[in-house]
Amino acid sequence: MEKIIKLNTVKDYNDFLGIDTPHPLVGVIDASKIKPLHHIRKSIGFYVIYLKDIKCADQIKYGRKFYDFQEETLVFAAPGQVIGNDDTGEPFQPKGWWLTFQPELLHGTPLNRHMQDYTFFSYAVNEALHLSKQERQTVIDCMMKIDDEIKGATDKHSNLIVVSAIELLLNYCIRFYDRQFITRKKENKDALSSFEALLNDYFMSDKPSKFGTPTVAYCADQLHLSANYFGDLIKKETGSSAQEYILTKTMDTAKELLADPNKSVSDVLTMLNKESGVLGISGLSNDYRDLLEEEDAGNEAAHNALEVLVYRVIKYIGAYHTAIGGADAIALTAGAGENNLVVRGRIVEGLSALGIKLNKEANTVRGEELLLSTADSSIPVWVVPTNEELKIARETAAVVEK
Repeated sequence: MEKIIKLNTVKDYNDFLGIDTPHPLVGVIDASKIKPLHHIRKSIGFYVIYLKDIKCADQIKYGRKFYDFQEETLVFAAPGQVIGNDDTGEPFQPKGWWLTFQPELLHGTPLNRHMQDYTFFSYAVNEALHLSKQERQTVIDCMMKIDDEIKGATDKHSNLIVVSAIELLLNYCIRFYDRQFITRKKENKDALSSFEALLNDYFMSDKPSKFGTPTVAYCADQLHLSANYFGDLIKKETGSSAQEYILTKTMDTAKELLADPNKSVSDVLTMLNKESGVLGISGLSNDYRDLLEEEDAGNEAAHNALEVLVYRVIKYIGAYHTAIGGADAIALTAGAGENNLVVRGRIVEGLSALGIKLNKEANTVRGEELLLSTADSSIPVWVVPTNEELKIARETAAVVEK
């Protein structure tokens, strides 16, 4: 059975390597100065960026697959991932530069709020970043700035400077990956063509009725790519997210079905009113409560349906806000607006670009008229319960009085 050791902290890793720990939350390692190591698989609790100087396809493993290493290759690993190989009995001398840092280092910083944007920490084995000589030097310069800061005299500014240097390095990596996407244009076009063919085959089969709309993870898996790399690739090539691309294809397919002369008006109305929306996307239910329960259980189709719902609401609010020259207020109502705390909370949090903030305490109350945004929000967001009975009664009274 494969042996996996747990290394939860930067210090644990440094102790494993037999080196000092000048800072408990971050470290820069010149791998050539480490004593020879034996292979072993490691479950890590921190971020690692490996800059490899030599071809070493036999020196690191992510999950159960090897990285496609070349010279000047940059590889990323995140907390909770397992890296390394099984021990072969033969020692090896690592080379290159490594940066390690713990999530705790980022707490309370702007970087912590958008760490998820650096999706390359979840890229798969054949998606490492290959650097030019100049790019390699840029990476080393960033690591040296961090090393100088953590080994020098520390003060109240030190952590912020270190985190800023890490953010600078990560932003450079985004630039370098953009360059790699461009230089691999043919491979990307081939992947896009395969994606299109995959969707065509999916919608021509009985899978939509069995499993609902295909997920990004499903498509990425079928194309042998990680979900994050696949999503970034599609975004670079088409300008749309992979999820939006799938939904566009779904709607195009739905239009073809609706145009089928063999379908009656009743069939079309049933499809639109009872089989579409979150039910059509998830293949599970049109009840948000069911979808949230399934999402909590790890069901990706349920999660995607809810993500699409929230995204579309945010998108239309933003569009109409612009179209009318600025909204005076936003009202959330009906089932989700009145009673579904999770869905309406995600919607309001998604409106942060409009200067809107969620009042989390107010978002614990169901079925009441209340101000859901904070007092300092640029636009107030209100929960306004529906009252169809009162509306019907008033309109009926108006007709009778005539």
